[in-house]
Amino acid sequence: MKTKLFFIPVYFILKSNVFAQSAQKEIVGSYQLTGVRELASGFELNADSSFQFYMGYGALDRSGTGVWYIKGDSVVFNGHRKEALDYQLVKSEYRKTEGIVIKITAPNTYLTQMVFAQINGGQLKKADNEGIIYFGKGFVGNINLIFQFCPEKSSKFEIKDKAHNYFEFSLLPSIFEIKFENLKLKIGENSLKGKLSVLDDKEYNFHKEN
Repeated sequence: MKTKLFFIPVYFILKSNVFAQSAQKEIVGSYQLTGVRELASGFELNADSSFQFYMGYGALDRSGTGVWYIKGDSVVFNGHRKEALDYQLVKSEYRKTEGIVIKITAPNTYLTQMVFAQINGGQLKKADNEGIIYFGKGFVGNINLIFQFCPEKSSKFEIKDKAHNYFEFSLLPSIFEIKFENLKLKIGENSLKGKLSVLDDKEYNFHKEN
C-alpha cells in the first residue's frame, strides 16, 4: 500500500505539468486587437514566457514588456518596467514671483503642453504652450504630475523646502512605457479578452494570428 500511495500523487503531478506545458505552448503567438477603429494594438507571447505589447493611436505610440503565465482560464501579465517616476526634478528654488510656477521641459515641446500638475492634492491645472503651469501663493508639500496621453500613470514628488515656489521637471522617455501589474486576459478560442487600464473600462478582444 505504501508504494501505491507514493506513486499516485507523482502521476498526477506529472500529468498536471504536461497539461500546463501543452496549454502554454498553445497560447504562444501574436494577438491583434479587433473591433476598434483607428487604434492598433497587440501582444506577442513568446515561448520563454516573455511578452511584448504595443499600442498605436495616431501619432502616439506606447509599448511594454514583461513576463506572462497561465492561471486558470486566464493569461496573467506582469511588466519589466522599474521606473517609479516618469519625470526628473531638475530645479527647486525660491523666486520673486507672485505665485507658484511649475515648468515642464522635453526635447519635443509639444509634449510639455500635455502635462497636468496638482499641488498638495488640490486642483489639477494644465501646462500652457510653453510647458508652464501657474498656481497662486501658498506652500508646496508635494507635486503630482499626470501626462494627458498616459492618464493611468502619475508621478508624485515630495518637496522638502516649503519656501520654494519654482519647480522645473524634465519629461523622461519612460512616460510612454506601459506598466503591467497582474493584468488578466481571459483565454478564448484563438483569442484573449479583457480590460486594459491603459485604455478604459471596456473589454477588448485580441485575436490570435495564424
